[in-house]
Amino acid sequence: MTALALRPLALSLAALACSSPAPGAAPAAGGTAAAAAAGASPGGAPAGAPAACAGATGPFCWVNPLPQGDPLVSLWAAQPGDAWAPGPPGVLLHWDGAALTPVPVPTAAPLRAVWGRAADDVWAAGDAVLHYDGARWALAPGAPAGSWNAVHGDGRGEVWLVGAGGAAARFDGARWAAVATPTADELAAVAVVSPSEVYVAAARGGAVLRWDGAGFSVSARLAARTLRALFAPGPGELWAAGEPLDVNAAAGARGTALAHLQGGSWSDAAVPGLETASWFALHGAGGALWAAGATSGGAGRVARLDGAGWQIEELPALPLRAVQAVGGGALAAGDGGELFARTASGWSAVHRGAPGYLQAAAFSPQGDGWFAAVAPGAPPAAPEAQLLRVARGAVEAVPAGVADVIYGVWATASDDVWAGSLSNGFLHYDGRRFTAGAGGYRGLVDGVWASGAADVWGVAGDAALHFDGSTVTRQALPGGGARRIFGFSPRDLWAVGATGAAYRYDGARWSSWAIPGLALAVWGRAADDVWLVGEGGLALHWDGHGFTPVATGTTATLWAVSGTATGEVWAVGAGGTALRFDGSGFQPVATGTRNTLAAVAVSPGGRVYVAGEFGAILMK
Repeated sequence: MTALALRPLALSLAALACSSPAPGAAPAAGGTAAAAAAGASPGGAPAGAPAACAGATGPFCWVNPLPQGDPLVSLWAAQPGDAWAPGPPGVLLHWDGAALTPVPVPTAAPLRAVWGRAADDVWAAGDAVLHYDGARWALAPGAPAGSWNAVHGDGRGEVWLVGAGGAAARFDGARWAAVATPTADELAAVAVVSPSEVYVAAARGGAVLRWDGAGFSVSARLAARTLRALFAPGPGELWAAGEPLDVNAAAGARGTALAHLQGGSWSDAAVPGLETASWFALHGAGGALWAAGATSGGAGRVARLDGAGWQIEELPALPLRAVQAVGGGALAAGDGGELFARTASGWSAVHRGAPGYLQAAAFSPQGDGWFAAVAPGAPPAAPEAQLLRVARGAVEAVPAGVADVIYGVWATASDDVWAGSLSNGFLHYDGRRFTAGAGGYRGLVDGVWASGAADVWGVAGDAALHFDGSTVTRQALPGGGARRIFGFSPRDLWAVGATGAAYRYDGARWSSWAIPGLALAVWGRAADDVWLVGEGGLALHWDGHGFTPVATGTTATLWAVSGTATGEVWAVGAGGTALRFDGSGFQPVATGTRNTLAAVAVSPGGRVYVAGEFGAILMK
């Protein structure tokens, strides 16, 4: 097995590349809402942060990881120092052997696949089809509209697309034409051997179809839950990969995740030691086959089949979605924007992702931002918990001092930061380090809010927790489910997380207010200006007397809400959703990520930070 050491997380915001040079060119946060509501003077952005997102494909810029953290689901390389991968909307990512650079493309449509015949003949496909001639990307003339999942071709000019609804299209070197398939199921992969030998895989059901130049026939129905990849080493031979029907801890995998067609017959294959893994990508060269995927526990793995059999290449990676053999080695890419390169000396990290799921954010009045991470460490262990801090022009990981899960965070000052944990209660940062178990309490704290070191609040299901500087007391809520808390003072707090109810504290007791739906987050500017967001695009406004539903225009789950002292309200959620309320209504704002966003915070200087899946942090 080949091991790979992790790099420390310390990324300069000054190096944030919002502009995107062409290949070959030089590489180029509800924060402290109490302070905002009180009209605190702007503290500005952290030193070294870019003044604006000039050159970005949208209003938001990536802060962590850099250059971006969306999953890389496809990869094609002409040589080890010339590789392309679909990136966030509006860009393709180019690896030149030294830097991974976002390159703008003439569409904001999502792209999911890339393949090339040569460095000056590269295709990208998704909700648009693009072609690269070695100088620039352009929309492919005559390419059919569709939701394409895969693109592949041969060495003679043949190019195929497959996608949603059983759609397929063929380019013969001169023109595009739709090709009828015998299924309406989503097609996930295509492998072109020649104009008379093309294989297509259905995403679900295990069907592999074969094109013989005149029509399709069923080559196999594999016992796979999903099929994700095909690779044809030559005429009459094919590998198929995907996910097994199911994985049982006692019985192992049922069905197949890897199958081989040779000599007219199919056989199941398995990688010894990874029998329950799922495989998302295949490629081969020089007599070796490479497979990339993930264990049943979610750790990225690469396996290589050569004359000596299967070899497991272990990387400390998130699930890997793409692989290509190139130049005697290989490239592998996957979740969190991770990209790895293998040479004769082993694997190295071209771009490390951030495994953490960031689900809470807050800014101190001094302008340093804190982001709480669920499972922030690298697989496979449960390492010391960390929070991410944006301060002094850098993103840095701050150890929490315990091996735990961090759920909530609040900052009343740079040296007074509070976090909630799964089993160590309140964690306190004093400017030097975190200390767990404030007040002697060692248990669950989910959301956190504080007005000072002697007035710290958290929630834990059916209870609110209060730390007065010495002890933690438990206050029963009228119902269960509380996961987030927000307040204006020790006598005016809100807690949410239960279906059909929001809880309010008046300094003496908690009361329940009926609401239409499930609220997952709460934030307010004043006692008569409180916002709740939640499941199904729910948004509610409290005016001091009651709740009023506010249309959001989305059904996406909204996980977090925050705002500014000047009237803006921001809500974020599934699929990279961000909504801005300007006083009259919510409008969608492009974030430049498809990752789920679970936290939003506004800095004292008015910058909006959003965060979520794969350690993603973006700012506007």
